[in-house]
Amino acid sequence: MVKGCNWRSSAMNPAPGSSSSSHRETRAARWRSATGPAATVLAGLVCGLLSGCVEVPVNSLNGSHDMSSNPKGDLGTDMAQNLSPAWRWESPQPQGNNLRALWGVAGATADQDQVYAGGDNGALLIGGSAGWQGQRSGVVEQRAILGLSGQSSGSSPQVLAVGFFDLALRRTQGLWSDISPTLGTGDGALTAAWASATAGEYFVVGTTGRIFHVQGTGNTWQREGMGVTPDSLFGLAGTGSGAAMEVYAVGANGRVVHRVAGTWVVEADNLVSSQLNSVWIGDGAASGEVFAVGDSGIVLHKQAGAWTVEHAPATAQLTAAWGAGGDLFAVGAGGTILHRKGGNWQTEAAGLTSELLTALWGTVRGGQITLYAAGNLGTLLRLDGGQWQALSSRVTTASLSGVWARNPGEVYAIGGGGLIMRRSGTAAQGTWSTVGSGVTSAGLTAIAGWSASATSGEAEVYAVGASGTIVHKAGTTWTIDGGFL
Repeated sequence: MVKGCNWRSSAMNPAPGSSSSSHRETRAARWRSATGPAATVLAGLVCGLLSGCVEVPVNSLNGSHDMSSNPKGDLGTDMAQNLSPAWRWESPQPQGNNLRALWGVAGATADQDQVYAGGDNGALLIGGSAGWQGQRSGVVEQRAILGLSGQSSGSSPQVLAVGFFDLALRRTQGLWSDISPTLGTGDGALTAAWASATAGEYFVVGTTGRIFHVQGTGNTWQREGMGVTPDSLFGLAGTGSGAAMEVYAVGANGRVVHRVAGTWVVEADNLVSSQLNSVWIGDGAASGEVFAVGDSGIVLHKQAGAWTVEHAPATAQLTAAWGAGGDLFAVGAGGTILHRKGGNWQTEAAGLTSELLTALWGTVRGGQITLYAAGNLGTLLRLDGGQWQALSSRVTTASLSGVWARNPGEVYAIGGGGLIMRRSGTAAQGTWSTVGSGVTSAGLTAIAGWSASATSGEAEVYAVGASGTIVHKAGTTWTIDGGFL
């Protein structure tokens, strides 16, 4: 599995012109037919989607399932049709597509939170610590989901997902539907969404400075702020409702735009040139304050109407921010997690992951913060009770190069640094463990074996690799074979 790239980039296409609705019908085909490098359109994401870093979408996911309202968990089309053979994620779990967006509904306890995650290849998950349910297979629809937001009033949450090639999906009454609007050629991206307190009302931003006021649960898309900025926008947050509503959006070239009294204006002009990726509006002890985070560890802080630059203890790209009261969190490249409390920044959970983290969502219960983070290769983390923990897992972080199976209960995989792993157990519930440790440090590239019986005894297995290395398993013992040939 190739690690995906960050989807955010300051290099964007020019604003698309108007077009007929036929573009909406052909843009998915355009995605599938693209093969060359895309140096100017969402360079980070496109390096994965259009230049060969695509991760394989898989139909089913492990975890608890509550599929009574829609057993396929898809859009009611053939998007979750079963293929033969049926593939499922073995590692990482619950799945391995890069995740780009989070939103959730708080439960009575952290274990009852209902968290929505979206990402590459149309990946959509719902779940939490008790397991994850795949919502769409990505077999037909493979546009990346870049933003999620929703409204949780009533018995069934209402969720809006937006993404690449102006993708828009709506979930109501437990079912997803495609409500992608026809916006020019559809070659851009909708990058972030925010739901107001008014039922069915959202704001959505995207490439080339586009801002939309969405009403009627996604039925009406109205362009706002035209001409305010040509810079692509990546982060969005708002507060209040009606005439008192305020919304902020941030993006390329240090751009900050602010909607107040229905009008969008530029703020913090020329304060920084670094790309801004996320914005958060303070509440409680931080009421009236606004924070924006971006590339090179940049943090902007608005207080008493004035924007200033804060110095956080990181130079890594920061991609997402979330806060409550006097606490603010930011995450980014290399597994960076920063926490601002009492005006001071500090690093948290160092070493928990090295993956790019791209999204945050949290809630407060009884004065305690529960916070979720998502990122590359399906990484899912949770802060609860002051401790960070991983909700996703992998059998190894090493590169794998070969696999051989004698039967469902005896499977071998090999990789870099002499790695040899064995899967034991049933086809559905097997476990992986490292075997042959220390036999060789050479990278192994191919593996095969044989056995007189399909089920009894142990298979005899050979693996080969760099510098003429040959490794042999007889019984349960692995040794170097062949000496110097």
